[in-house]
Amino acid sequence: MHIFVKLNIFEVIMNIWAWPPLVSAIVCFFLGSFVFFSNSRPLINKLFLSFCLLAAFIAFAQFMARQSESAAGAFYWIKAYATWPILLALQFHFIFLYINTDKVLKRANLLVHPLVYLPALFFVYILLFTDSIISGPIKMYWGYTGRISTHSLTALALGFWSIFISFSTLFLSFQHYKNANTLKMKKQAKLITIGLSFNVFTSIFTEALPLMLQMQKPEMTAMFGLAVPIFFGYAIKKYDWLALSLNSLGEQIVSSISDCLFVIDMNGNIHTVNQTAVNILGFSRQELHGRPIDMVITYTDIERPFMPNATANLHASGVSDINAFLIKKDGKKTPISLSTSLMDDEDGRFQGIVYIAKDITRRIQLEQDIKEMEQRFRMLFDSAPDAYYLNDLTGTFIDGNKAAESLLGYPKEELIGKSFLKLKILTPVQLLKASSLLARNALGKATGPDEFILTRKDGSKITADIRTCVIKIKGKPVVLGSARDIGERKKTEEALQQSLNELELFSHRTIGREIRVIELKKEINVLLRSQGRPEKYTTSDEG
Repeated sequence: MHIFVKLNIFEVIMNIWAWPPLVSAIVCFFLGSFVFFSNSRPLINKLFLSFCLLAAFIAFAQFMARQSESAAGAFYWIKAYATWPILLALQFHFIFLYINTDKVLKRANLLVHPLVYLPALFFVYILLFTDSIISGPIKMYWGYTGRISTHSLTALALGFWSIFISFSTLFLSFQHYKNANTLKMKKQAKLITIGLSFNVFTSIFTEALPLMLQMQKPEMTAMFGLAVPIFFGYAIKKYDWLALSLNSLGEQIVSSISDCLFVIDMNGNIHTVNQTAVNILGFSRQELHGRPIDMVITYTDIERPFMPNATANLHASGVSDINAFLIKKDGKKTPISLSTSLMDDEDGRFQGIVYIAKDITRRIQLEQDIKEMEQRFRMLFDSAPDAYYLNDLTGTFIDGNKAAESLLGYPKEELIGKSFLKLKILTPVQLLKASSLLARNALGKATGPDEFILTRKDGSKITADIRTCVIKIKGKPVVLGSARDIGERKKTEEALQQSLNELELFSHRTIGREIRVIELKKEINVLLRSQGRPEKYTTSDEG
């Protein structure tokens, strides 16, 4: 029995339903071959080739089935394009690998094989070797096609799995489009998502729904499936998708970074530089190519990380954050932070080093400004007339100024690292008060002024007003407290209060005498009136 049937050219031309799968097969074959032979190393390009070749084979099998002259010849081709579940698995795997370029995420690639390919292979086995889904060829006006059963459990399972894997692929592509970091990547993802969306939804409306409604119509998947290679091909041509050239990809990466990049060969000479390095150094690429790296980089605090033919001195992961200087063409030096990374070939052989130099002029200036601010703060802190101290939220002393040492009689070295809750500075009653204020500090609230009686190192007592507030030092909350000796003020207040008390007593006594004199004058006036004589005194209430 011959699988390859004899084709009548006239019938092929007249059967318009045979053309879409044939065109699809040709496009898929050449597109996959073009991508693979342009750059055969990446796994994703190999996967793309596999996807295109299988799609081409399935489309060609559909073409051959429609042109078959007998049911026997068509049967084998119908069974051949029953391998389409693998195409869905390849499509999912391809998109999964495309969006997950990070090494950690690539490990998840291992899960794709059992979770995606095993179900696909199971359904292919059912389609090829059983009649539970495709029972045999049937002659229709578009040619031979398979007689499909939609009522079996395996057919339902295949339908649900196909919808699930298709929408999962579309979801991954859409998420990648939403999360794309660059405009170019977003445009790539947009084209891929549109192509997949068109294929998924046309498959549902032209294949799944007609089957459910038992409508007899030609399979349109091959024709509408052209959307995927067309959109993919446009993404490749327009946006250099799938990195057809490793050199072009490397150039894009090198030119896009804002730091200076040097690729050094095994002899310590410059092989490649990016445009940023050219702009900063003032040298042309030709002037730098082949020159020793020491011509443009000088080191400050370490031995240079590269010595020709001495790779044993290098760590496998390179070094980072080395203080160094870039030497410009005019002789001026720019401070940099230098990082290096080794380059190995596929066999692990050392090929060279990548140097990345970051201009840290601004960082050094900021560090100097911060240092000067810290020095000014320390000077103000130490020379302040009032006592200032720092403690953490558990009450442990962190620092104090000279006025604080004088106030308590302790050198700060004896207090730092100790909690005032465990020292003998406060009485038990005032410890409760201090603990309550510390709890308010833990909530970020300021306190004070609060009066405390403090015990100095020599045992003497002092009265102090204490205020606190919460600040952040190096990102951590600490309590800044100020203490002022109010002993003299208390004595002055007590003396003033005593004087006020004495004046009040004197005032009461004086007023009492005046009242008695007035009463006596009134009695004398009454006595004089009783004798018919004129009054001698005039009082305020009478006059």
